[in-house]
Order: sequence, then structure tokens, then C-alpha cells
Amino acid sequence: MRIPRIFVPASLLPGVEFELPDQAHRHLAQVLKLSQGHQLHLFNGQGGEYAAEIVASSRRQTIVKILSHLVIDRETSIVITLAQCVSKGPRMDFVMQKATELGVSVIQPVISKQGAVKLDAQRMQKKQSHWQGVVHSACEQSGRNVIPEVRAVLNFEAFLQNLPKVDICLFLDPLADKGFSELPVEPPSAVLLIIGPEGGFATQEIEQLKMAGFQGLKMGPRVLRTETAALVALSACQLRWGDLSNSL
Repeated sequence: MRIPRIFVPASLLPGVEFELPDQAHRHLAQVLKLSQGHQLHLFNGQGGEYAAEIVASSRRQTIVKILSHLVIDRETSIVITLAQCVSKGPRMDFVMQKATELGVSVIQPVISKQGAVKLDAQRMQKKQSHWQGVVHSACEQSGRNVIPEVRAVLNFEAFLQNLPKVDICLFLDPLADKGFSELPVEPPSAVLLIIGPEGGFATQEIEQLKMAGFQGLKMGPRVLRTETAALVALSACQLRWGDLSNSL
């Protein structure tokens, strides 16, 4: 059986015993059916992970003991910021999960003109908290020990006014005349990729992106759904410059 990995947002030190948070306890005890003596790995997003053992388990709590710190780095060599226009329901969760698996460092949700989602301030905060939870779970599954940051939702204009400092800015454009194979071979240190909503970017938004220094790229002859576009574009970045480049 694969050793389960659990995210614990707390200081972790070898030799310490402590009670796992309720959500982690329920997952281990009720879903995985683990009990005293089982091994697990803990991580807190601050680098590396910790070998641990369940020393006590009941219906209400799981007590673990940290055995040792493991120096494990599974982060990619390029810093990728994904600006994802917010889509409905499970599509956005899917993007959050797969972007984490593909090594993204920052996820910036964006509200665009042709997007079908409208959020008030309260819903934005709830969504951000929910998406961060999706990212935590994806890190547990994928083996990442550094948690991608899910930033607060911005509208399109605010996003353009607060662009991070990166080496290259990209967006997908079905009408573009070049693709990823025509980008520089030399790996950038930081990439910003924005993915449009279900209805695509508005014409005005495309012009604004170009004026802000974004390069439009075509991803084959077919139009991709927003969640597919994010997955394919991130994979292309990793194949071109990142840790998938030597794997195929």
C-alpha cells in the first residue's frame, strides 16, 4: 500500500507527537481505515516532508509521532503563474487540481468580460478558500511539498494593472500564427500564462493582452475548452522548458 501523504499547516519537528486535524483524521481513519502502527508522510508546505507513525487512533482522533525529516524536492525549475479565467463549477476545480500536478507555482483567478461566472466579495472569498483546499489535496496526491498560492480573484483590468515580473507572457489564441515550438529554447526563469473563459477572450481583451506584452499562441487546429486549454498549455510549457523535457 502506498504511504499516504497528509498536509498539516503547522510546525513539524522530529520526535513530536500531536493530534491530526479533524479532516486528516477522518480521511485516515474512515476512508483509508488506518490505525495504530501505520506509517504516513506529513508536509507543511515549507519544504521536504516528514516520516511519521500513528501511535493512537480512535473514532474521534488520530495521534501521530514524527520520526524524521526527509529532504525531498519535487518542484519544477521554472516558476509558472497561471492566470485562469473563472469557469463554472467543477471545471475550475479541475484546473486547480491539474495545474498543481503540473507544477504551477501561482494560480491567479480572473473574471473576464465573456466569462459566465459573476462573484460578489463574499463568494470570492469562499471560492478562494475552497480552491486552496483543492490545491492542498492535489499536493498530497502528487507528491509536492510546496503549496501553490491561490490568489484573490481579480477582474481583467485589475489583473493587467498588477502583472508579476516574469520573462515571458503567453495566452492562447486560435488565430495566432505560431505555436509553442517557435518559442525560445532557452528556459525562462518565470512564465505567466493566461487562459480565457468558456466563451474566449473578447476582442478588446486580446488587444489589451498584446499591448501588455503577451504573445498569442495557437494550440493545434481545434478549439479547446477552457479547462483543457490550461492542461495542454501547462504541459507544453513543461515539455518545452521544465521537468517534462527530459522525460519523453
